[in-house]
Amino acid sequence: MSYNELFLKTNAAVEIENVISYYAPKNIILAKRIEKEIRLGFKSIAKKFQKFSIPLF
Repeated sequence: MSYNELFLKTNAAVEIENVISYYAPKNIILAKRIEKEIRLGFKSIAKKFQKFSIPLF
């Protein structure tokens, strides 16, 4: 794994946590749905990761 890939994953994780924590006090059902959809998306990517590969250079 290159440094760029690690950096992008870290930023994505922070953004996802921020979105969920923003919506949780306002609408916990919506926050849980967002989290569920993100998890399903990651599972889909993990199953077919070749289709989602992005060259860095």
